[in-house]
Amino acid sequence: MQKELANSRAEIIEHDKSLNDGRTNVGRYGEALKDQLLAKDIRQATPRGGKIDYDSAGTLAGNWFQQGSGGYIGKDPANYWVTHLAFAYDAIDPSHLIVSLGSFNSQPQQFGVKGNSPDPATVKMGQLVKYDLVPWQWYKGDGKVWDGQSYANGLHAKNIDDQIKGVVLVELTDASTLKMEAFPGKSSADIKDFDEKAVIYNR
Repeated sequence: MQKELANSRAEIIEHDKSLNDGRTNVGRYGEALKDQLLAKDIRQATPRGGKIDYDSAGTLAGNWFQQGSGGYIGKDPANYWVTHLAFAYDAIDPSHLIVSLGSFNSQPQQFGVKGNSPDPATVKMGQLVKYDLVPWQWYKGDGKVWDGQSYANGLHAKNIDDQIKGVVLVELTDASTLKMEAFPGKSSADIKDFDEKAVIYNR
């Protein structure tokens, strides 16, 4: 069992290293194959191959890990994501903000943000910020809902702003430390400050 656990951790650490450099697959191919792949890519924004490295020191943007959890690998490799948190952008439509929580109401969930603001890249130390969490949907260029299976052009994300699922309250206490508390079933109007359930994250 200990050997299996060690191997699992080693695999996750290696995966973590590959994520940290922000590389994407499309740029690794020759120009001819690359052009063929991009012609079928549902993402039109640049970089065309996507982006995962949104961390920006001194701002809210990017990935965060619960203090003392061991970073990306977490305390439990089988459920490593539980201690993860990210303030980032949709993979298809990067103009759309995403809050990704490893555990929200005891489930890993992703949400849009009501009003699609403030941009986490603009949130700095000392600011107390509340995000109303809402579901979202992708739409095709013709305005119809995308089924998530078929090829489509002009994909863009839209929030369902009248379906608030909860709130996250955040404050950067220094360049690499974040205080966060989630309030399932609440709206920003209900929340004034942190309570004893606030969690500290680092990166």
